[in-house]
Amino acid sequence: MTKAWPILGLFLLVSFALRADELPSFVFKVQPIAESSDPAVHDLIEKAARLIHPSPREGRALLVEAFRKVDQGAAMEDYDFLYACYGLLKSSHETNTSKFGPGTRADYVKVARKVLNYLDQKGTVGQFVFTPQGQLQIEVYVVAGNGLAWYLSEDAGKDPKRLAEALEVIERAAEEVRGPEDYYVFDTQVRILLGLGRKDEAYGIVRRVLSEDESFRDFQDLRATPEYQAWAAKKGNSKK
Repeated sequence: MTKAWPILGLFLLVSFALRADELPSFVFKVQPIAESSDPAVHDLIEKAARLIHPSPREGRALLVEAFRKVDQGAAMEDYDFLYACYGLLKSSHETNTSKFGPGTRADYVKVARKVLNYLDQKGTVGQFVFTPQGQLQIEVYVVAGNGLAWYLSEDAGKDPKRLAEALEVIERAAEEVRGPEDYYVFDTQVRILLGLGRKDEAYGIVRRVLSEDESFRDFQDLRATPEYQAWAAKKGNSKK
């Protein structure tokens, strides 16, 4: 079943919760994906889709209720499942900040892992780019992959093995970047590469992105550093 929720705004949607609540454990279980959703589950997710931007805390509660019904035996199909996970990721923060609500940072990581594992096993991300289903798969992969990689790298500190795990996640997400609206993924990738001491690779990405969008703000701090300036000069880059 293919559909597109009216509030989805695949390329621009950013939503925050008034006060995000910690998720119950059943949300993180691996649920079977059906060919169609139970009407009650579908209705909850459809209502959440209309609320997740203007009233994300209410939308979040509806998504939790949808997963509760699935845990009790109701069916959920692919699009509904992806949007439900997407909505949980998007509603993990407090209003107008990047601050997580109590317990929701760990929830974000767990939901991101869950939906990425599902999409990796499904193996169709990037194959149906002209359909709502295909666009949702890409959007979810980019958002979940970027967020998971960022928080993994934060937790890793200077541990190279843990940073390598974060790099693997972000490199896969970077494969699905559609255009400038997704370039924040490259920022995460660059910061992780720098954490691993792989400056040449990191600065190569910075140079490539700035050659496409000279005003890309996430890289303006790096662009101004003596280290990057010296690297760019050595590489013969005229656009420092």
